[in-house]
Amino acid sequence: MLTVSHDEVTVEKLAMALPDMFTQLEDDRNLTQRLKIEALYEAALVEQQEEVMEVRRDEALRIPSHIDYTA
Repeated sequence: MLTVSHDEVTVEKLAMALPDMFTQLEDDRNLTQRLKIEALYEAALVEQQEEVMEVRRDEALRIPSHIDYTA
């Protein structure tokens, strides 16, 4: 994963830096827009995946049978 914010990396900048690889992408406005949307939601997706893993860990915990819930 890149260590810069998503706002700093654009298809246009990539096309300038690596024209052989990204110039064709720069001309595809639908793809450019889709990449911006993906970058926008990526952080939220990672956070949700971590939350799902935490819930699964919690659900796997066993409550000891000797606990007296009426005490």
